[in-house]
Order: sequence, then structure tokens, then C-alpha cells
Amino acid sequence: MPRAATDTARAGRLLIRRNTIRVKHIDVFTETPLTGNPCCVVTDAVGLSDKTMNSIAREMSAPATAFVLPPKSVGTDMRIRWFSPVRELNLCGHGTIACLIALAQEKKLGLKGVGSHSRKVETALGICPVTVEIAPAGIEAFMGLPTPQFVPMPSEKLDLMRVLNIGINEFDRLPIVVSGEYMYVPLRRLLTLFSLKPRNFTLTQFLTSRKLIGLSVFTTETLEPKSSFHSRFFAPTVGIPEDPVTGTASGTIAVFLFQQNKLAQQGEAIQIVGEQGDCLERRGRVFVRLTTSHGKVRSVFVGGTGVLLWDADMRVQ
Repeated sequence: MPRAATDTARAGRLLIRRNTIRVKHIDVFTETPLTGNPCCVVTDAVGLSDKTMNSIAREMSAPATAFVLPPKSVGTDMRIRWFSPVRELNLCGHGTIACLIALAQEKKLGLKGVGSHSRKVETALGICPVTVEIAPAGIEAFMGLPTPQFVPMPSEKLDLMRVLNIGINEFDRLPIVVSGEYMYVPLRRLLTLFSLKPRNFTLTQFLTSRKLIGLSVFTTETLEPKSSFHSRFFAPTVGIPEDPVTGTASGTIAVFLFQQNKLAQQGEAIQIVGEQGDCLERRGRVFVRLTTSHGKVRSVFVGGTGVLLWDADMRVQ
């Protein structure tokens, strides 16, 4: 039997024998405990079944619980799976950042020493490039996203008025679009965004009928002058009535605003800040890095910092 297979089998037997796993709780996109987006991380998930991972995520009740596994694809360094309290997710921004910070704290996968460390992560949607930047002051992590494509949805305003309980004049002149499994809705005013109280059942029906899992609502009005947008994200179909801070959606919004010529920054390397979570008293800030050439986005990375809340053993059997 190959050494890798032997090590995996041995780790699986060890997990069964000890009946426990190590879990870290990290608040992501923040340096302040009890803010940002909470994520639970199992940095060694070898031997856990799908059912057990799903049960752990349900027990944790965080927007996402992430599980780090050995890679299956050649040329990758790790595999990550993410679960909401009700189902597995194909990709999760804050869950990836949490894993990278946790692995760096444990000095696993060579993530040690001051400097920038590049790795490749295997996900359900393909291989994702990531970077961990370790400095004496702390750790920042970034994940690459596929460059989003947008489909305009001009006929959705009337239904969205009912779902979001807002008037027609609250929508921005920018188009409503769909990218991947999310719909993006630009609003004119930050006040409107903060006061949103979506009808949960109606929103679930709205998303399900369109085969979507999330609704991102945003505005270019911000709380802080250095930020480029403020957003909220709703995903009741996957057990997340409102996500505190959403990395993948923030990256997509940044690309959208770039394409709409709504970013003040110019050049081939752009870094902007997206705000989220303030209305939930979970302030978070997402750093988005865009590489552009000839007016087109060539790469998108989202990331930020995180803070460890607790690190403990959990019984799984």
C-alpha cells in the first residue's frame, strides 16, 4: 500500500479510537472577537463521514463549518469542504480564510515564517489559488475567485419590491444581475439597506423558483470614506437567514462596480474594501484585490484577517 494511503488509513483508525476531533472557532474579516463572520474549522477531518460533517455543522450553527482534508487532485496542497447548518456548500469565502488562518496558526502545510505563502486548494468547483501573508503583526489570507460573469435581470424589480418590502425609487440605476448562484441588487441609499427586513418565506420562494441560493443587496454609500460599498447577504434556502460577512459576494460586487466604472481607484492593481455586518453588530471588512488589463478584470482575490475565539476537542461518537 502506498505511504499516503497507509497514513490516511492510520489517521482514520486513530480518529475512530479517540472519538474526538479538534475544532477551532474563528471570527473572519475582523480583528475583534464576536464580530465579523464566525466559522468553525476542523483542520484534520480525515475519517469523518459526510453525515458526521453535516452533523457537526448543524451542532455548531455557524454560517459555515470547514473541514480540511488531504487533496485528491495532483498539484494541490489541501482539500476543503464547507457545510452550512443544513447542507454542503460548493464554495465559501470566509470558510476558506478561516481554514488558512487556522493552518497558519498550527504551522501546518509549511505555513510558517514571515512572508507570503501561495498554495492551491481543491474545492467542489475546481482548484482555488490562495495566499497566506504572515507578518509579526498578524496573519492575512486571500483566496482567488473565478472572474464572474453577469446576466442582467431587468424584469425582477417588481418581485424584489415585494420580497424586500421597498419602493421602486430605492433601486439604483445600476442593473440587477445574476452571477453564479447569487442575485445582486444595487440600492441607492445606505439607510434603505440598513432598514431592510426581507420576508423570509417570500424570499425563499423567490430564490428557489430561480434556482438561486443567495441574494446580495448593496450600495456604494458607505460608513467609512475608504470603503467602496456596503452590502447585506441573505441565503435562507441553505439555513442562513442573513450571512454576517460574505467574501465571495464581495469579490463579485467589486468586479461588477469595476465594469460599471463605479470604482474610484484605477490601474492594473486595485485593492478596495467592502463593508458588511454592521447592521447585525458584527462589523466586518473584506479586502478585494483586482488585477486588470486593458479595461478587463484578470484576477479576483478576496481576504482579510481573523481572530481565534476558542480551540477545543469535540466528541463525535
